[in-house]
Amino acid sequence: GSPDGLDYSRVTTDSQLSFKIVVCVGVALRYFIRKKSGMRRGSAKQGQKANRGSTVRTLMLVIASSVTLGWLAAALSHLKKKPTLQVYKADDTGSVRLSRPEDQQVPSTSSIHYGTRREGSGLVSSLSVQQGESVRSGGHADAEQDQTPASQSGASASSTDNCPPGRKPYHVLLTAQSSPYQNWQSRIMYYHWKKQQKSNPCTEMTNFTRLTATRDGKPDGLENEIPSIFMKQMDPAELARKYGSFGVLNRPHTMVMLVNDPELMARFQEEYIFIAETDHVLFKDIPNFATETMPAGYKFGYMQRNRGFDRLIKRVWPEGAWDKHDQTGPSPLIIHKSQLMQVAQPWLDFSLALKIDQEANAALGWVLEMWGYVLAAGSLGIKHTVLDKFQIEPANLNQLGPNFWKDYYIFHYTYGIEYTMHGEPMLNTIGEWSLDKRHYGSSYPPRNLQPPPNEGTAKNNAAAFWLVNAFNEATAAIPDWPDYPTLGTVGWRREKITDDEYNASPIAKEISNGKRWSWAGSKHMEFKPRGELVTPWGGGTWGVRHDDFNCPDNLKDRCVYADFANSNHNLVFQDAFSFVSKRLGDGEIVKGQLTG
Repeated sequence: GSPDGLDYSRVTTDSQLSFKIVVCVGVALRYFIRKKSGMRRGSAKQGQKANRGSTVRTLMLVIASSVTLGWLAAALSHLKKKPTLQVYKADDTGSVRLSRPEDQQVPSTSSIHYGTRREGSGLVSSLSVQQGESVRSGGHADAEQDQTPASQSGASASSTDNCPPGRKPYHVLLTAQSSPYQNWQSRIMYYHWKKQQKSNPCTEMTNFTRLTATRDGKPDGLENEIPSIFMKQMDPAELARKYGSFGVLNRPHTMVMLVNDPELMARFQEEYIFIAETDHVLFKDIPNFATETMPAGYKFGYMQRNRGFDRLIKRVWPEGAWDKHDQTGPSPLIIHKSQLMQVAQPWLDFSLALKIDQEANAALGWVLEMWGYVLAAGSLGIKHTVLDKFQIEPANLNQLGPNFWKDYYIFHYTYGIEYTMHGEPMLNTIGEWSLDKRHYGSSYPPRNLQPPPNEGTAKNNAAAFWLVNAFNEATAAIPDWPDYPTLGTVGWRREKITDDEYNASPIAKEISNGKRWSWAGSKHMEFKPRGELVTPWGGGTWGVRHDDFNCPDNLKDRCVYADFANSNHNLVFQDAFSFVSKRLGDGEIVKGQLTG
């Protein structure tokens, strides 16, 4: 390869093509000119001189035109070539450049050649593996070593020269779609991966890539921070029309594109791939639990083998049955590259087939793509090591002690954690204290999230405190974390004021009782009994705010909310005659005054 990593063989080929075109065109025109000159041999001497000048000008024009045509042909040959996907990685100086295979830390132990062929209407995978060094099993990092909690930083990783034999390095592949929702999750995930990687000098999780689906396969800006590959996402119109806008299908879609590109696969010099999700936070360094023939995955409670699904399974996999797959999913998953290359296309095919089957779609719901993977693996005879404690998915009712994280490797925050301000669980609803990733679909969560109430059930659920600390640690460490005017963990639940709250709140009595207020000069607003709000733009609700964490210290008992016109507003009454409102979402500030 060249020093700058560019492929000059393509340039050489194009130059040769241009030269050949120039020669051919020149020879043809020379023949034409000589023939034309022969027809004029009987002309006068002065005519010959004029013809000679004309011939020189013609030849110059021919040469210029030929060069232009040659380079045009070269450009067209580039356009016909399949676009090369760009892989970005930040170097030690912070600048971003194209990442090359030799940038990887772990030397390759095998050469993998992968291709596809068309057979009927399906795409059939073909795979051959040329073994280099044999990969020995066992000998991975100590799974029980005591790591640091999320609130502390890890040590730096060093050389692997003194590591025990049998290490099986793997490459973390974070599957993602480019959106604010998944971008902020990816950044938190990558921060904690780097931290835990440094904690073990003999770690097996040696490299990291974010496999990202974008509208045009173009970079989204995070490549400055996270090594990334960008793939063109599924056509949004087709995804909406045929597959109900089920964006999760982009995961197997991009995986198929990846394994079908030998150049990209060569960048993953580790023998194993760890498929991760954006809402994973690592507790500690993760050893490689997989072998060449058996991937390792998590035992999902909602992926149980169900005899009632037998009919649905046979519709997409006639030879299959309800007990021919493992109770796992495609992430977290550690898998040998050869098996990933086998399973990727069937994974996508089964997922698409299940999605367009109305009965299967209704029965499987949001885990449908996970079923696509386990059925694909089952159809290939792939068996998994299924781990109970690969990750944990805590929610409201968990009672977990301070050291709970030592028994697991990943915190998967797929569920919201909801409590009252007195620490009691709130089920099937948004809590007065709420930590739920779904609150931040179009914006980033703020820094410095308020911890759970230190009382009631919440006091005995260390998982809720750990996750808040993990978020706060990452967002504080990432310099350019956006400062969106969004709520933290308190304020999402907006209940109308109750009679008891009204009677116990001096500010509630002070602003109501028939008083009228202006809103940015517009009249009139009235705070009616039992939470009824009257505004110039229609009705709304109001109540007393319990999020004293977000109220000024000297005005904690003078905070209320007013929600109307599809917007939520936090109000602080600075005195008996005025207030300041901040609209949630965009932070717009409005002032109001007592008018009567």
